[in-house]
Amino acid sequence: MKPKDNLIQGRIYSNVTFDNKNYGTVAISTKQSEKDVEAYLRKEMRKIGGEASKWLCPHHRGKPDRICEFPYGLVIFAEVKSEGEKPKPRQLREFKRMRERHQTVEILDTKQKVDAFIEKYRERDIAIFT
Repeated sequence: MKPKDNLIQGRIYSNVTFDNKNYGTVAISTKQSEKDVEAYLRKEMRKIGGEASKWLCPHHRGKPDRICEFPYGLVIFAEVKSEGEKPKPRQLREFKRMRERHQTVEILDTKQKVDAFIEKYRERDIAIFT
């Protein structure tokens, strides 16, 4: 197989040839998917003794994806997106309402943002509840 790669707007386009037969150009995303970021969030929260539970709210659309419970009692809501993806207007309105009720909602679209999120709130969790 002889791929010829070109990077265009965050995607790699590769022309795939195998046994002298051209199978065309294939787009390979280099972005972090929502599924990958969400799995990473769950794994990293468990590492510190916390939990990132899926929030299912069937009669109220626009709620964040995850309820993040830190080990000493701090609870933060997290909306997980694919890298570069933004929340929909309905979600933004709901997040604003939640913030008006003094809830914290964070938007996470990369593993690096998950790491920063955990570091930021882990320190507050320990300081407030110990």
